[in-house]
Amino acid sequence: MKAKHLIGLILVTLSVSAFAEKPSEVEVLSMPPVDVATLPDVNVTSLPNVIVSNFPTQPAPIVRGPFSLRVSKTCGGCYDIDYVVPAGKTLVVEYVSATVDINTVERSGRVSLYVSDPDGVANGTPANNQSYFFRAEATGEMSSAFTSEGWVDTYKAVFGQVTKIYLEEGYGFSILVPSITGLGNDGDGGGTVQISGYLIPSDSPTLSP
Repeated sequence: MKAKHLIGLILVTLSVSAFAEKPSEVEVLSMPPVDVATLPDVNVTSLPNVIVSNFPTQPAPIVRGPFSLRVSKTCGGCYDIDYVVPAGKTLVVEYVSATVDINTVERSGRVSLYVSDPDGVANGTPANNQSYFFRAEATGEMSSAFTSEGWVDTYKAVFGQVTKIYLEEGYGFSILVPSITGLGNDGDGGGTVQISGYLIPSDSPTLSP
């Protein structure tokens, strides 16, 4: 019985030894050589050129400076130069609003904005180069004002209007508020007008109204 086990052990030992002595071989020498000298050249100069100068030129952004002017008047129907556009600028008026006094006979009052050319501005006279009119409607709020004819009952009238007015450098404007008495005397009217918009360089591209 021991002899059979011994023979079996010898056979297992011989089988393992035979397997260990004959490993599988990897033949790497049989792979075809890679000749890098035969690879095609990449000619980067044959690539299409990208010309960036064809892109359309973008205009420089227009720098806008905010503009706001509050004008108070105590003389209805009287006017003088209230503002002159500075050199090198163009004024674009976008909004006009006002609170003014009108007599109790009227239900509305007209606020006027007269644009003066540079000659009129230089002479101190509001030449009517162009005129803009805004209608202020009575609110029903009553008050009183001391005028050249004494104390007079008045209504408060208001308006707010979007607009588009262009004034070049050297141009100015004058604002007229309604006259309570119909006379152009100091104290015969009253009101506050607010004008807002923006200033741009005078050499900016022309903007459409």
